[in-house]
Amino acid sequence: MAFNRSFLSLFALVSLLTNISSTLAFPSYSSLAGLSEREVEELVARLPQVLPPNPPGPLEFNGTKLYLPRDGVATPTQIIQAVQEGFNMDSGTARFVVYAAHLVDGNLVTDLLSIGGKTKKTGADPPPPAIVG
Repeated sequence: MAFNRSFLSLFALVSLLTNISSTLAFPSYSSLAGLSEREVEELVARLPQVLPPNPPGPLEFNGTKLYLPRDGVATPTQIIQAVQEGFNMDSGTARFVVYAAHLVDGNLVTDLLSIGGKTKKTGADPPPPAIVG
């Protein structure tokens, strides 16, 4: 019986703390710039009414987009465009990631990069110590 009372007391304390923390997290704020409710209503009445534009129509092409060549060998420009459109990646980030991969695993002579394994489609291997992934 003592266990149930202490458990209920603990539960009541946790409930009280939860209620207090949510009250402190979302305090009530006063009116905009200290204006009274009447002043706010007068300001809102003077604002111009603007209708939102119509939503855009359906896409002209809603099929699957092919961002990269089917063989997986592409130029850095093609890959940058693909990650920007396909993954909505920021331009700076896309350029950094693609050119970093191109420096490590791409063929700088032919300016091609394989997004898969090593392939002869990127061109001849450069002389050692350079490698082409």
